This record gives sequence, C-alpha cells and structure tokens, in this order.
Amino acid sequence: MCRQSSRHMDFQERCPLTPPELSSPAALLSALTQALHGVFRHLDARRYDAVLTCFTPDARWLRQGKWLHGRQAIGAALQERASDVETCHVMSNAFVIACDVRTATLEAYMTAYRYPCAGEGEGVPVIAGPLRVNHVITVFERQEGADWLIAEQRLLPLVAFQDT
Repeated sequence: MCRQSSRHMDFQERCPLTPPELSSPAALLSALTQALHGVFRHLDARRYDAVLTCFTPDARWLRQGKWLHGRQAIGAALQERASDVETCHVMSNAFVIACDVRTATLEAYMTAYRYPCAGEGEGVPVIAGPLRVNHVITVFERQEGADWLIAEQRLLPLVAFQDT
C-alpha cells in the first residue's frame, strides 16, 4: 500500500504562519529549492567549505545511513569521500510539507549517479545507470537577516539500481 502524505493539504493549512515575503507557495518553494540545490551543487564540485555554510552549526544530517551531528562531523565525513569517483546529484519533485515563521520542511527526490573520474582527454564517462533514488527530507531554519539554512536533512534510500 502506498504512503499517504500531507501533499494534499492546502498551502495555508501546511504553512499558516509564513512571513509576508514568502506568503505564496511559489516564493517559498523557490527559496527552499534554491538552498537545497546549492548544497548538492557544492557537493558535486567538492566545495566542502561551501557545503558546510548551507548547514546550521548544530545541524543533523542522515547521510549513507549514518547520523552526522554538527558542521565538524559533516566536514569530516565529506573529506572521506573517494577521490577516484565523481557523483552527480539530480534533485526533483520538491514540495513544501510544513512551515512556520522560522522553519520549513521540504521533501524532494534525489537521483544519484556515480562514475569514475575522467582523465584529461578521456571523454564523457559511460555508466550503466543511476546509483539510487533517495527521498530527501530537509528541515530549514531561517536565520535572522539571512537565508534558509539546513537544520536537519535525511537521505532515505527508495530505490537502488543494479549494475547491468
């Protein structure tokens, strides 16, 4: 049986206390999606210091089945990433499921592709298909006079693909 979600609720029911500048679903979705895409754009480019600025200092991140607590733990885990492979994270189906004046929760799907690093002049890597699809649940906190930062993010595997 498929899961029911709050997606069928009216925006005002999910987000009754939205700040005036983010009072429409499109404006809030745009701001949160931009923040989410920023994390994975920096991650794919291995700009780990930039990734860390997207999180609150005490953020929690469930990544590859392990909870990481705080920017220091997140940074240490990122430094352990394999250097001989690249990853491309493709985000889709972002949807605001809850919000108030200071926090918002965004659900999305992430398709991850992993492939060997291409050397100079080797051309485009060819792979069998994606690595996996994750359900991404991100809780953002709005900082005073600043953008939305990630307070908690859960990457939950939905589908893993076999090598063909």
